[in-house]
Amino acid sequence: MNQLIIFKHDFMFFVLFVFFVKKRIILCIKERIDGNHSMPMPTSVMAMQMAIRKARDTGIAVATVYDSGHSGAAGYYAWLAAREDMIGLSFTIVDPAVAVPGSCGAVLGTNPLAYAVPGGKEAPVMLDIATSVVAASKVFAARDLGQQIPEGWI
Repeated sequence: MNQLIIFKHDFMFFVLFVFFVKKRIILCIKERIDGNHSMPMPTSVMAMQMAIRKARDTGIAVATVYDSGHSGAAGYYAWLAAREDMIGLSFTIVDPAVAVPGSCGAVLGTNPLAYAVPGGKEAPVMLDIATSVVAASKVFAARDLGQQIPEGWI
C-alpha cells in the first residue's frame, strides 16, 4: 500500500509527512510536462501515469502540464491514482468564463478540481467539482444547441 493512503486514517501522520517533505527528509518528485499544444486529455493521462510511477518509489509525486488546453473531467485523472491504491489529486485552471457579482463579464475560470481516495474493497471516495455554479461545458453545450440556461448559471 502506498504511503499516501495513510492520510485518510491519521491526520497527524499527514502533518508530519508534509514537514518531512518540506525538510527534504522525504523526497517529493516533481515532473513538468510540455503539452506542446497537443490534445490535453492524453497529455494529462501521461502526466498522472508518470506521477503514479514516481510515487511508487518515493511516496509522493507531482506532475504538471503546461502549454495545454482544458484537460476535461478532473475526476478521471484522480481516479487513475485511486485504482493504483494511491490518493489522486487533479486540478486545472480555465480561461475566464464565470461572472462574479458586480462584474460586467467573465472574470474567473471554472477551475475544476478533484480527488480520489482508494476505498479498499469498496469503490474509491471521489469528489470532482468546478468552482462555479455549473461546469462550463454545460453552458457551452446549451449555447451550441440554442437552449436557454437557468438564471444564475452565469
